[in-house]
Amino acid sequence: MCAHLCLRLCSHPRPGSYPNLLILAGLYDPRVAYWEPTKWASKLRTLKTDGNDIIMKMDTEAGHFSASDRYKYLREKAFEQAVVLDKLGLAASEIASLPVVGGSADLPAKAAVGPAKISTVAV
Repeated sequence: MCAHLCLRLCSHPRPGSYPNLLILAGLYDPRVAYWEPTKWASKLRTLKTDGNDIIMKMDTEAGHFSASDRYKYLREKAFEQAVVLDKLGLAASEIASLPVVGGSADLPAKAAVGPAKISTVAV
């Protein structure tokens, strides 16, 4: 049921508010043609009634499973994390000044309020 609902919402978006979306796609994807996520992002941007962002990132060198070398994989993960931190409202200067405790940074109060309001969709 959940997969059917998701497919219906992806195929037939309706006017309304959507969360911040980061749509990731590959130009050489044998499973999903490059125009499908592009058309979907365009349709969502047209129909959304809120101020949230819909970001489309097309990898022009990869396919369905994205990067095969570890450095490109790390760059992609860094990009995704940068988008999340941006949507949380954390500036680079705030992140650099965070104390490191046990290998993880303590988040400031405004970031600890709730999860990031962003959805990542990899197609």
